[in-house]
Amino acid sequence: MPMIYIFLLKHYRGGVKELAKEFQPITNRKLVQEMQEKMAGKFASVDHAGPKDVADFLELDDDEDSELIKRDAYEQIQTLLNLI
Repeated sequence: MPMIYIFLLKHYRGGVKELAKEFQPITNRKLVQEMQEKMAGKFASVDHAGPKDVADFLELDDDEDSELIKRDAYEQIQTLLNLI
């Protein structure tokens, strides 16, 4: 599932900042708050389940590439969470 988050963030027209704007009118809704909590938990650090799942999904052989993907996934989600 985390790979879907990253795909959407990377390919959303206008990027993370534009996607975050979509949430602004509804940030008080329970569903949005639950999403924020779940994503914050899975992406609490580069070594948490979310970034690791993204790198595992891509089945990278190179540890350096895997670390770069994990870092990018973490940063993308953190940016979104901070902007919502």
